[in-house]
Amino acid sequence: MVVVHAFIEVKEGAAKDFLAVAEKCVTETRKEPGCQFYNLYSDTENAREFVFVEEWESQADLDEHTKLPHFLELVESVTDLLAVPLDIKVFEAKKL
Repeated sequence: MVVVHAFIEVKEGAAKDFLAVAEKCVTETRKEPGCQFYNLYSDTENAREFVFVEEWESQADLDEHTKLPHFLELVESVTDLLAVPLDIKVFEAKKL
């Protein structure tokens, strides 16, 4: 399993625009093969900070996700809304 944490900080006043675009991506991504979990969280102390938490069956499923129109639309739409560059961490779940 592959786990992704994608940290996003938007510019002042851009949270509403970001959420509008993110909602479509979340809805469509949850329908994708290999998507085990996909959710967006907002920081409780800073309304401009968000994190996508994702779980994918495989790296191949994640790679396919990044090629799909709803994901590409999100990336294109949020670029101008970002206060800082995206901070994306990809983890591989270890069976212990």
